Amino acid sequence: MHLLLRRQLDTYATMQFGNSGKFRVDWRLILFFVLLFLLPFIVFSKAPEPAAPATDPQFAVVSVADVLDEGFVAYYSSLTVAMTYVPDDTVFVIVHPGIQLNVHGGYLINDTLMFTPFPAALNPQEVKVKPWNDADYEGDHFGTVTFTVESDDPAFDGGIIDPVTYAILDNEFPPGITTDFVIDTVLQEGLGGVSLACAMNTIPTDMVYITIDPDNQLRITGIPGEAVTLAFEPNASALSLDGVNIRAVEDALYEGPHTGTVTFTISSADPVYGAFTLPDIVYNIADNDNPPGINYTPPPVLALTEGETDELPIIISLQSVPTDTVKIWVSPDAQLRIADPGVAVALVFPPNTSALNDHVVNVKVYDDYVFEGDHSGSVNFSIETTDADYADFTILGFHVDITDNELEPAILFSDTSGFAGVEGDSILFFTVQFGSVPLSTITMTLQPDLNLNLGKGPGDEVKLKFRGDSALLVQTVDVFITDDYPYEGPHFGYISITLSGDDPGYTSWDVRTIRVSITDNDEVSISSMQPDIFNIYPTLATTSIQYQMQTPGSIQVFNALGTCVYTISSTDTSGSIDISAWPPGKYFLLTQEKGRTYYAVCVKA
Repeated sequence: MHLLLRRQLDTYATMQFGNSGKFRVDWRLILFFVLLFLLPFIVFSKAPEPAAPATDPQFAVVSVADVLDEGFVAYYSSLTVAMTYVPDDTVFVIVHPGIQLNVHGGYLINDTLMFTPFPAALNPQEVKVKPWNDADYEGDHFGTVTFTVESDDPAFDGGIIDPVTYAILDNEFPPGITTDFVIDTVLQEGLGGVSLACAMNTIPTDMVYITIDPDNQLRITGIPGEAVTLAFEPNASALSLDGVNIRAVEDALYEGPHTGTVTFTISSADPVYGAFTLPDIVYNIADNDNPPGINYTPPPVLALTEGETDELPIIISLQSVPTDTVKIWVSPDAQLRIADPGVAVALVFPPNTSALNDHVVNVKVYDDYVFEGDHSGSVNFSIETTDADYADFTILGFHVDITDNELEPAILFSDTSGFAGVEGDSILFFTVQFGSVPLSTITMTLQPDLNLNLGKGPGDEVKLKFRGDSALLVQTVDVFITDDYPYEGPHFGYISITLSGDDPGYTSWDVRTIRVSITDNDEVSISSMQPDIFNIYPTLATTSIQYQMQTPGSIQVFNALGTCVYTISSTDTSGSIDISAWPPGKYFLLTQEKGRTYYAVCVKA
């Protein structure tokens, strides 16, 4: 522009001076060129300033504030840039905010200022500088705005504008874990719990896992001691509280005042958060269960009668849930029964709330059909468990008065006072029974003499058994009169009776001997029994007998049926006869003396 004006003035001078060189002034033309020169300043600038020399600063940069706060991103610092003199061509100033600042369009987006080659280039242009709220904890730090100058005006292209640095106040917390734990409290079994919540102070670089692990006295889920893991993602959600509700386990076990512990485990690939720890929390727990104990009261009336349906209820429960199964054995003696006489029954209390319920058994008297008179029975208790508390408890037993419903011991025979019969012809019988059930089996031994036969042979014993209830049944004994030889005339047969067993009520009985009057069926014998003439002894023997007679001679031996079974010749008036080989039974020995017959009787046992 200046060069063009200069050329116009030279042309004008030539025209006015001509060849003669005399100057003529044309004021209209001069006014035209002056206006032409001033026109850009009139049009583009209200207050034109003269251009500065090239050695002066090219830009004027002013920042209103040099401190920014991340927490107030709506506020900004006004940064103005203006040119100190008008350029020859358009100048572009590119504003670079750096990673900590925001100058216009967004994060890491540059802003461009344009200065045209007119006086308006001298007017300041504003850049709004804001802090970048990056959610990363950096502490108080700095952000720098830098500039790049581009222009076709070689005087400005590549120009230098000093960076502008801002102090930035960080609005993030340092890395850490914010906890919202209710600690100073007592948890009550059966009631609600308290919350445990936590959050990250800063956004982690990777997932952070916090495992909340209660012991078996506490619960988060429905399962005592089950752990729960909280996950915090590497984004702003990690800054929000997340947590659980923890409460005391309603375990129905009496533990008195006790404690529960919560432990925390933190895992993360973020090296900062992966290194953090949280201290354990110990909660005091108030128990709502009763202390260990046994609820039991003996029956108010301790008396029973045999044969009746009376029973004594035994009701037992535990005051608290045991740590292991508790068995309470109820042991009646042989006079009483719950199931079978004298057999113990266990009441089982498992380690759960059913142990608090009443367990019932009924004790009854054993109707044993044994006469014992009024007597008593007893019930005792024993406890079997590994629970240390309940293992130390005892339950006192008790006695029960029992009224007997049986008769006193008695042996009842049918009437045998008129027993009589004839040899070989008559069959008699009698009956016997007990008046009560004996305490043990009683054996009755009936021993007839050789004149009688109870079905096993003359003189052979018969045993009757009386046991249990069958002792009350009638037993019949048949009596046969032995048809023996020789003639004995009217005589008697006897049955002796003995008792053996463990019931003194019966074994002490003195049972009378039964006598049978016998009529002999043999003819009158010419033989006679005269021990001073012919005698043997002993009359009951097993191996041998001795004999004595007036003169030596022969001896005939007859069995009870009158058959001669042996003949013995003797050369002496006395001697011994071996009878060990004889069958047991009754034997008649006959000998002759001076034309008369004499006999003696012996029994081989």
